[in-house]
Amino acid sequence: MSTLPGQAREKLSRLKYRASRSLSPKAYWYLMGRIKPVEAVTSEWSSVAESLASGAAVVGLLDQLGVISPAAVTLHIGSGIGRVEYHLHARVERCYGVDISPSMVRKARKLVPFDNVEFLCTDGKGLDRWDDGTFDLVYSFLVFQHLPRAQFRNYVKEAFAKLAQGGHLVFQMMVDETGANPDPPASHPYGLRYYSRADVEATLGTAGFPQVRRVMLNGDPDDGSITVGDVVFDAANM
Repeated sequence: MSTLPGQAREKLSRLKYRASRSLSPKAYWYLMGRIKPVEAVTSEWSSVAESLASGAAVVGLLDQLGVISPAAVTLHIGSGIGRVEYHLHARVERCYGVDISPSMVRKARKLVPFDNVEFLCTDGKGLDRWDDGTFDLVYSFLVFQHLPRAQFRNYVKEAFAKLAQGGHLVFQMMVDETGANPDPPASHPYGLRYYSRADVEATLGTAGFPQVRRVMLNGDPDDGSITVGDVVFDAANM
């Protein structure tokens, strides 16, 4: 009997996956922002307080990578309810966050009401509202893995253009070196898309990034031994 809750959750997850296929990404994330803004991002958190607290680990990783400074202007792609900016705003000059979900953006503005933070709703297709060379850091966690591959490539290309000289693009990606995880339908709003390390680094190189390093979520160097899991890529516009 102890396995029933897990089985029930798995069944509900499958039903949700199938039902969500008819929704556009914007509609899906708007609804999630209204009814489950925390759980929609990850099942690891069950409350707004836990979600906000988790942003400290992201800032710690960015600090360990050496990509933040008091004069930095940063952009978060897929900022959700502002969990990272809640901590990052005190470490940089200005934070911008963009999200496809208007309901997430509204919550972020209430939860992170600092003068040097601005949250904006985006169409999810690009960063053309900003001039080239605007940012010292563009970053994204738990987002790129859900995007169609062409959309991910476009974000990488645009991030390169929007970064100032010496700026960094830092993002987490689900990697799979086995090839055992097929892509969901291109239109699915949150299905996971896995990449090999070589695929990601080729995309970064094509966009113009001359330098890439890889670490794990805890900041340890990625030695390539993990075949399926999270890897963080730090691409520098040097």
